[in-house]
Amino acid sequence: MPKLIFLAPVIALLAAAPSLADEALTSAGIIQKLLPSHKTREFGAAGGLTADQQAFVKGLKVKTRQIVVEERTELTQIVKEDHLPALDLEIYFDFDSSVITPQAMPTLAKLGQALASDQLKTASFLIGGHTDAQGTADYNQHLSESRAGAVKAFLVSNFQIKPEQLLSVGYGEEDLKNPADPEAAENRRVTIVNLIAQ
Repeated sequence: MPKLIFLAPVIALLAAAPSLADEALTSAGIIQKLLPSHKTREFGAAGGLTADQQAFVKGLKVKTRQIVVEERTELTQIVKEDHLPALDLEIYFDFDSSVITPQAMPTLAKLGQALASDQLKTASFLIGGHTDAQGTADYNQHLSESRAGAVKAFLVSNFQIKPEQLLSVGYGEEDLKNPADPEAAENRRVTIVNLIAQ
């Protein structure tokens, strides 16, 4: 039985927080964004990762050391080139911290409900943590790893999601959403990607 350490406050916040940055975001909307669509796939009749890509991702899931820049780059390339279903979420953290704030819990609750849904419960997902370019690259890298890990821990603790279904990776400032403004708030985000296997 999973520990429900955050779920009661989450339910209360869902009812009490009508105005979120992602107020239009729903669990159903998240499901739709993360479901595979043949229209967005450009290779393979079935769509999904090749056997080599699957082996690469599986190797990352069992790593006991930090994922290095070359591995992060390859993972980013797979996600972009294979057009894997992905969603950017604004997850609120305290400044200079990986502690999930109460403001973030409604969004994370919707994400957890979506990932635990019948449509997605057997899939594996990449949780990518991203920062803006304020501070040093090394510091941002560690902060993004901690934040991605905190999101993974929240989802595993509060929803029936197995840890091996979630690969948390910190990208620091390597993959800015708004490269024209490296310090912009939209660069501070969490990306959820459905790692579709053939």
